[in-house]
Amino acid sequence: STSHDRTVRIWKPDGRLVATLAGHTMGVRGVVVAPDGSWLASTSHDRTVRIWKPDGRLVATLTGHTMGVRGVAISPDGSWLASASRDKTVRIWKPNGRPIATLKGHTSDVNGVVVAPDGSWLASASDDHSVQIWSVGEPTVGAAVVRLESAMRSVAIAEPGLVIACGGRNVYAFEFSLSTARTCDTWSRA
Repeated sequence: STSHDRTVRIWKPDGRLVATLAGHTMGVRGVVVAPDGSWLASTSHDRTVRIWKPDGRLVATLTGHTMGVRGVAISPDGSWLASASRDKTVRIWKPNGRPIATLKGHTSDVNGVVVAPDGSWLASASDDHSVQIWSVGEPTVGAAVVRLESAMRSVAIAEPGLVIACGGRNVYAFEFSLSTARTCDTWSRA
């Protein structure tokens, strides 16, 4: 669990506290656990992503965002993670803190990010009324933009190729295939 008290707490299913992860200097916004459970990443209004071991040991502090970090997602193989920030960017990192890429294209706060089940692309949701799809590789590039009616608060992948975005009073669903996308396609509505 995350809290404005600047901590992440790890709990047993029966409610027993396992560890308290302290180190963020402002409220913690989000947390995600690596697929193998060996590490986790937390995001904060303090502009950092922190990598932790489940026992509470800090592994790395990822710095580079210039505003609060709102979301984080980990690749299916745990070899990289992506963070979404109010600074209008998505950043890709190695879990040891090494930056890989900064994705620019949103014109307002980025509120959420999700990685495809095969790790080949990711989607980001923004206050700029869009969901952007990014092809992950060398280099990571924009693959598509979906323009919607409201500021997008969150994004998820319901199944391979089915992207769900939430914003305003709406939930949007659209299908996406990296093999049929062209760089920087823009769709007006899902």
